Amino acid sequence: MLDFVESRFNAIGLKPELGDLKVVRSSDTPEVARVDGDQLILAETTLPKDEMLVHITKALGFARMAMFTEEEKLRWNSALIHAAQTRVQKVKFQLSTSATATNFNEILDAIDLPVTKLLAIHLFNALIAGGMSFANAKDVDFDNWGSTSELALGHKPFSLVPLLGAYAPRGIATIYSEALADLVCNGLNSVTHSDVRSEFSNLIVELFNSGPLADEAA
Repeated sequence: MLDFVESRFNAIGLKPELGDLKVVRSSDTPEVARVDGDQLILAETTLPKDEMLVHITKALGFARMAMFTEEEKLRWNSALIHAAQTRVQKVKFQLSTSATATNFNEILDAIDLPVTKLLAIHLFNALIAGGMSFANAKDVDFDNWGSTSELALGHKPFSLVPLLGAYAPRGIATIYSEALADLVCNGLNSVTHSDVRSEFSNLIVELFNSGPLADEAA
């Protein structure tokens, strides 16, 4: 069963280290699956393989969540991600090439992907806070201009929480074990916009792979 779990994890970029987990069957555990130290404790019940995958994935997710550092807790609770250069360039292109827009809101209206639009809001707010007018903003290099540079270069994260509130069920957006199970077993299909789903998937994978349950050599 662990080979099946590991293959499903590997297929989406998760790198579990399950070889050190000892599988123990128990008639006393209230959960179908749970991790206790170096043991994966499974209830003495027979379930279809895909259903067992859900329970074991949730158990691994709960164990990983229990080992979050303070920094990882903050990253998960705030759903912090870093700006991709492709998104920064999309915002820059939209801003610099629009012939008819007269303000930042009109540029935002022309950006269709929600994560890129959210990034644009942060970049435009930084420009406004720095005293930059819309007319002069078209020539700004986000990577090198004042308060936009850290965000544009990926040094300062921004939060997906506003978009998760709109596109994801609360349990998936807030409980790591539930999010991990939905990703492994359902492709995170409960997150209803593909752009948000993609970024949230990356966050889930990165948090798992940075922890002690991951195979560092993979």
